[in-house]
Amino acid sequence: MNGKILVFSVLLACIIPGAGLRADETNRELCQTWCATNDVCEKCSKVPTCGVSFSRLKAFTGIGENWFACKRTTSPSSDDSDDQNTNQTACESWCASSLECLKCSMDSTCGNGFVSFKGFEAEGQNWYACKSAPRADGRKLCEAWCAGNSECSKCSAVCGSGFRRLKMFKGVGKIWSACTPSSNSFSKKVVVSQRRCETWCKSTKRCTMCTKALKCEAGFKQIRSFSGNGMTWRACLKVK
Repeated sequence: MNGKILVFSVLLACIIPGAGLRADETNRELCQTWCATNDVCEKCSKVPTCGVSFSRLKAFTGIGENWFACKRTTSPSSDDSDDQNTNQTACESWCASSLECLKCSMDSTCGNGFVSFKGFEAEGQNWYACKSAPRADGRKLCEAWCAGNSECSKCSAVCGSGFRRLKMFKGVGKIWSACTPSSNSFSKKVVVSQRRCETWCKSTKRCTMCTKALKCEAGFKQIRSFSGNGMTWRACLKVK
């Protein structure tokens, strides 16, 4: 029985490249195998840019961690470790051994979708190790944007009938959208909710203003709300 299992495993490995390897080893093994048969390829690296004096030949981006086949672009020399490249070399060397590090950059913000979490700031140009930026909650992003946009009526996973999307927010969990009434569906119910709020606000000393924002502005507190057809107006009182 053990002999049959061994034969099957060998056949599987021949049919399916990378079969029997752990997910984190598959791309590395494929890269090293390819590199060994390619005269130009000099090394395999986790760093997409391949590092100082190298450029990328081929990417291996299957299941698991990405690996890259690299060729040398300049001859080895003492210039590779001069002040200009020292920080880049140090960053890329450190990045290759870090599970969180995805790239190195001269930009201290690391660019859209990334954050800097380690700096290499010896003599010469500074370089920064970058990781994925934590994703914010889509609903909170939407509500913050909606509160400062006069067109926005509500935030919702689905704007629904009578509304159209103004802006989409991708974050942790579901996608949220900032919504506004469609131009042809600004119904009487929406107007009524506004008028009810304003009429009530004028009739009491407890109310200072009405707003369709998701919350009363700083220095005010909500004391009542008026809803209709998906639109909500809020009665606000100025806090002393």
